[in-house]
Amino acid sequence: MSLFTGNHFYWQQTKTFITAFGSIFQDIAVEKMNADGVTVQQYEVPIDYSPKNKWLTLVAERPDYTTNQVQMTLPRMAFEITDMKPNMSRKIGFNGTYAIGTLSNGSRTKIFNPAPIDLTVELYVIARDNEDMFQIIEQIIPFFQPMLILNINQLPEYNIYKDIPISLLSITTQDNYTGAADEQRLVESTLTFNVPMYYFGPIDDRGSIIKDVKVGLSTEMGKVEDYEAKVEPITANKTDPENTWTISETWK
Repeated sequence: MSLFTGNHFYWQQTKTFITAFGSIFQDIAVEKMNADGVTVQQYEVPIDYSPKNKWLTLVAERPDYTTNQVQMTLPRMAFEITDMKPNMSRKIGFNGTYAIGTLSNGSRTKIFNPAPIDLTVELYVIARDNEDMFQIIEQIIPFFQPMLILNINQLPEYNIYKDIPISLLSITTQDNYTGAADEQRLVESTLTFNVPMYYFGPIDDRGSIIKDVKVGLSTEMGKVEDYEAKVEPITANKTDPENTWTISETWK
């Protein structure tokens, strides 16, 4: 039996996260100073979503000096998701649901609790000298003590938000300063983040509203009393929050 027959869904949750994560680092700036310590230039460091190898190849590519070429502007940043792992220790109830949509014909659409997935995200920073690299790194570190909470609207259609605590795990730096004399200097840093994401599945519109509850209660050994509670009127399907509904209780 297929899980996906006639059940297509796509909430663009990964794309939403990528946009939100990249926006955190959008306004990082680097300043250039003269010998007197006066700022003579300031510019924002660009950032994009890109795999490391291809990105570094474009930056480090040796130019052809016989033709006019424009090299990539440095410093700059890029990031990518490098790993995704389920983490069932964060799972909250397999049968729990979010009620979404409106009441209709005695039923209401719902969506089950999301699957917890831990993402590993690597942020790459590349510069031509340590001074630019230090400026960028020192602007990032103070905001992760130990984590930064990112509030994401994961399902905009139903206004479902999740708080995502992003943790900075490590920072590694590589400097090719000892390379060949004709090789341009590049300082590379990789910041590794852990992101406990949640992924929602398809919606379920088969659920009905519970209006009648029967419970067997006992205060003495061998003696059980039936308790019944009903919402009046039984056919209520209005969504007006100002409506007052009464509960009729019956002991049998």
